[in-house]
Amino acid sequence: MNETNKPHILIVDDCAVNQAVLAKFMEKLDVPYRCAFDGLEAVGLAKKNNFDIIFMDCHMPIYNGYTTTAEIRLGEYGQTTKIYALTSDATQHNRNMCELCGMDAFILKPVIFESVKAIVNGSFYDYFLSSPHHKSMVSD
Repeated sequence: MNETNKPHILIVDDCAVNQAVLAKFMEKLDVPYRCAFDGLEAVGLAKKNNFDIIFMDCHMPIYNGYTTTAEIRLGEYGQTTKIYALTSDATQHNRNMCELCGMDAFILKPVIFESVKAIVNGSFYDYFLSSPHHKSMVSD
């Protein structure tokens, strides 16, 4: 957490519309955030910043979300960061890929504000267990 006790967020998605939606959520929650359009850019930002939470698209050019997450986890800077996959692929294969590369959980697109709010507020798992939207999210 930064000096204001608000988590520092990185949004990684190659789709400008998806970035804009998540950026609006961050603004509504009044939390600082940065955006990256691909995994290579995200790794560079993660090395230079102390992000508390990363929202990671799985399917991007250059570095996909799996490669990006694995690269971030290799560095000391990425050991405590919570990384949440953003994906429309709910297959078991994708769930396994997210787990193997070191993602903490994943959220199915389209992303809803309540799930992002729960993550930012540190209550994602409680929200997941009690939410009528729980079928749109998968956690470990």
